Order: sequence, then C-alpha cells, then structure tokens
Amino acid sequence: MDVEYIAGFGPVVTDSSASQAFWAEAFGIVFDEVGPDYFHARDLGGARTFALWPLSQAAESTFGTTSWPADRVVPQAWLELEVATPEAVGEAAAELRRRGLEVVAEAKVEPWGQTTARLLSPEGLLVGVSYLPSFHETDDAGPSAPPSTGTTTGTTTGGATGGATGAATDETTDATSSTPTRSTLDLDTARRWLEVAVAQAREGEAEGGVPIGAALFSASGELLGSGRNRRVQDDDPSVHGETDAFRRAGRQASYAGTTMVTTLSPCWYCSGLVRQFGISRVVVGEARTFSGGHEWLAEHGVEVVVLDDPGCVAMMADFVHRHPDVWNEDIGEEPDGG
Repeated sequence: MDVEYIAGFGPVVTDSSASQAFWAEAFGIVFDEVGPDYFHARDLGGARTFALWPLSQAAESTFGTTSWPADRVVPQAWLELEVATPEAVGEAAAELRRRGLEVVAEAKVEPWGQTTARLLSPEGLLVGVSYLPSFHETDDAGPSAPPSTGTTTGTTTGGATGGATGAATDETTDATSSTPTRSTLDLDTARRWLEVAVAQAREGEAEGGVPIGAALFSASGELLGSGRNRRVQDDDPSVHGETDAFRRAGRQASYAGTTMVTTLSPCWYCSGLVRQFGISRVVVGEARTFSGGHEWLAEHGVEVVVLDDPGCVAMMADFVHRHPDVWNEDIGEEPDGG
C-alpha cells in the first residue's frame, strides 16, 4: 500500500461545546456542520509531516522533563499549527491566554530551530503553534501546500556507517556518478538537524559575522554542540562554524557515529578536523556557493549528505553579494580573486 497523503485528521470529542470553543473560537477554524454534531473544516490546508513522537520527548519539549506530569492528561496525538513568522508564535500564545486558555509551554526556539508554544486541547491533544524556517524557505507554496507526487532527496556520497540515526534509509545518487548509494540517515532527520545549524548562521549574521553555522550530533541523535563562524565577532579567523560546534561539544571519548551538520560545504581546515577525529558523517546544507572538502571526505569513507537547501544557498549568496571582502577573507582568496 502506498499512502499518498494525510486525508483527514481530527480529535474524537466527548464535549462538542468545549471542542468548538477551543478550535473554532480560539484558533478561528471555520467548521461546517455536515452531519448531526459532526463539524468539518474541509478547506484547512494539509499536513507537512506525520511523525511518531515519543512521549518522553514531548514532555521534555513541553515541560522540560522526560516524564509527563501525573496531573496532566497524557496526549494521544500531537498537532502543530503553522504561523507566518517566529514572532507570530509569541503573539498567538498571548492571544490564547487572553481568551482564558492555559499555555503549558511558552514560545521558545527548540534545539532544531523551530519556534513553538504549546497547549492541551479538551480532547487531550498536544497542540503547538509553530514556525519552522524550512517550511517557509524551501518552496513558495508554504506549509499548507497540497502534497506533491514527487520526492525531494539529498545527494549522498561516501560509505561510512556507524550509529545510524533515524530508522528510514534513503537511496540517493552519488555526487560524482549515477550509481545509487544508501544513506543511513533519513532526510527528514537531516533537514531537522540542519535547522539547528541555520539558526546559528542567522545568529552570526545578526552579530555582523559570516552566516555559516554548524552542529555536532551524537550517534543517538543528541545535540552535542552547535556554533557559528566568529571570524568577525571574535577577530579570530580560526573560529569556523564547524570548529565552534566541535569546541562547544566538549571532550568526547570517541567520535564514531557522530554527525557534523553545516550550512555550507566545509573548507579544507574543517574537513581536516572531521578526518582527524573520525567523525562518521557530514550533512551539508549547500555546496553551490562554495565547494570545499566534502567530496574528499566522501572519498575517504565519510558519509556525506548534500541537501542543496535553497534557504542556505540564498543566505550565502546574499552575504557574498553584500560583503565580498569579508567572504574572500574567510575563504582565503585575494580581493581581486587572484
């Protein structure tokens, strides 16, 4: 069976008036009563993701602990409602409080770069008001776009294994040939991890620096450290996104199975760091603006996933256009390109 998209989703209600107040009045969702006490919102946009979220992770995101509070109903499902900007998440949370609803998790930026605020519905759904940058950068259709029949995949090169995170295995195409290779990392996980690096890059850009961010993840998917290029901020040319993330991860007994995620193809300096310490995998946001050592890493057994993310491409292209002198300095080029 091939599932094409989520055709419908909704809570099973026991108190119609309470559910109407929550969904229709608080969130402004327009329902039609198409049957006795059966309310339908046919024109609401579809889901961008369908995921199995462990209760311990939902508890940590909502309450800051891996145990769900005993005095709260245990949710049977989660739902996230996307808004247009990160600021709109906080504004929505304030509006919901004014309506008398309890916001159980105030607006915050998650480790993967998503801005969320959360509350519980009368039916026990864990409801989030959210903003995920990649939903707004990767296409013009937005998060409510109808499902596509095509599949967007990254490019995977190399063959290193060790500590695969994410159960799915994506078959993609080698960057230097038409031979399919297998990645032990599913692309949804790779893109979610990239959001952490992108958030660092954006923070660096806001500080006046080069917008390159990175994050180091353990074999089990734990964020060990994240960082950004600090050449300008610290007046230190050695602090690249990857080296900053590596330092912030602290001492590790072994780097087998770890994944370095970076918004831009790593330079030779950072590629050497990956090889020196045996980092198993590198996820690259884009390699169009600058193609560093990622192919060399793949040739030496490192698994390399190039996502070719449009948001990363646009971010770097804009910076290079506005600050060519700083960019040339960062990659070791003379101002005239010589």
